[in-house]
Amino acid sequence: MVKNMQFIPEILKIIEGGIKSNTTQVTSYAKLLADKMEREGMERAARNIRKKLEIGPSKTLGMEALGGQNTLPVDKDSRLTLGDETFPVEDEQKIKLSNNINSVIHEFISFIEKAHLLEEAGVGV
Repeated sequence: MVKNMQFIPEILKIIEGGIKSNTTQVTSYAKLLADKMEREGMERAARNIRKKLEIGPSKTLGMEALGGQNTLPVDKDSRLTLGDETFPVEDEQKIKLSNNINSVIHEFISFIEKAHLLEEAGVGV
């Protein structure tokens, strides 16, 4: 319990900045808090704070105003996410497949692309 007391000054400044709608104060003290937490071995909490700061107030407010919800589970007390969200980068790398597998895949794709012709002919209705 005493160990967490060391974060109280930053937390109070963050609350004060929030009440005053002073995003600069909130951001500055939140960064300070994340740095302190990281030094104390609380890397995940520090990373979550930094992620919230990257989102920024305009995007966060916009999501709430639109009724959007965070898809990641959050801690009920701190409201920090309990997981990490990643966005894979799509690239145009070619996959090498055997000729047999490649022809089966192309045949399947051809059926999918021509499904509308079957529907027009009344098949499967």
